[in-house]
Amino acid sequence: MDGDELPHVAVLVDTATGWGRRVVRGVIRYSDKHGPWHLTVEARGQAEALRLPPGWRGDGIIARITSKQMLRAMKATRLPVVNVSAVHLSNNCFPQVTTNYFESAALALQHFRDRGLVRFGYAGLPETDYGRRHRDAFVGVVEDAGYGCDVYTPSKTTATAGHAAQLKHKAAWLRSLPRPVGIFTWATTAGANLLEACRLARLSVPYEVAVLGGADDELLCDASWPSLSAINVPAEQIGHEAARSLDQMMREGRSPQPQLLLSPTGVVSRRSTDTLAIDDPDVVQALRVIRAKACGPIQISDILKVVPVSRSSLERKFRQALSRSPTEEIRRVRMAKAKSLLAETSMSMQEVADACGFATYNYLTRVFTNENGVTPREFRRSVQGR
Repeated sequence: MDGDELPHVAVLVDTATGWGRRVVRGVIRYSDKHGPWHLTVEARGQAEALRLPPGWRGDGIIARITSKQMLRAMKATRLPVVNVSAVHLSNNCFPQVTTNYFESAALALQHFRDRGLVRFGYAGLPETDYGRRHRDAFVGVVEDAGYGCDVYTPSKTTATAGHAAQLKHKAAWLRSLPRPVGIFTWATTAGANLLEACRLARLSVPYEVAVLGGADDELLCDASWPSLSAINVPAEQIGHEAARSLDQMMREGRSPQPQLLLSPTGVVSRRSTDTLAIDDPDVVQALRVIRAKACGPIQISDILKVVPVSRSSLERKFRQALSRSPTEEIRRVRMAKAKSLLAETSMSMQEVADACGFATYNYLTRVFTNENGVTPREFRRSVQGR
């Protein structure tokens, strides 16, 4: 096909963040399979204006629409447009593909509870619509589980003050919290900022304050100290599904469903949450054994060789501390790794089963389907589009 005959699609997404680059990668993957498309992608930072190149003429647009000005500009093109931003704007007429914040919040709470934490906080972007919805989702799941959640709210003066004053105010809030505490934040920059406030407050991360970011940016999370744990949002899938929706609009002239919320694929655990806030030393030691050996041929008897208690006592202690049995914890760790490998690699199903401690792919399929309602292949297809 001649290059001029290809559909011309502009992707107006920042490329300075891991999220943006993965969204673009998802669009490229769809184009490679179902196109090809001629893609217009420009290097842009998150704070830079995202606009079409002067004189650009094309067939469709995938855009992160975050302002009324950009919304008006997209409407003025009279082209099919798919929005990949989480921002809710009045008079938005474009289909939206984004992350399900409520599922991210539930994952965050489970991640903290798996570490024995029972005190929680949130520090995000209260001045933005999407920041408030992200906060409210976490507060909601925490309260529904029977816990309380302290929310950081900048004062009117610190909200417009310099970086040092903002850190000082946040550090004072951190010192006021009962500890140990797990704090959920907005994306990587907010998490890194919170880690800096913890250092200013002389609070140990993760032992006094465990910090979890709302979206994983591998480079920036690894560059933080300690390295920042974060929710693995489905950015590449967002790009892929946005491209699928745009393709339908360009081919058929009709819009797909107005909003598609995609599930996060798990938590990328790093040092900022590498803690066990559990009083019982036997449970702590057993958890360390499970985390080290769960994906091998581990038996409960292997744990009891290290933890000098009876099996019934270990079961009782686990129930009291975590509301599940040692066997359920082994299965939970294996399942988390299986989801990660299915979402992020091209390993064969048997290779995934071997890596996660399942004897056969058929056994992995049975357990995975019972717990998740879909087969491993269906899960990978939903996340990777293949």
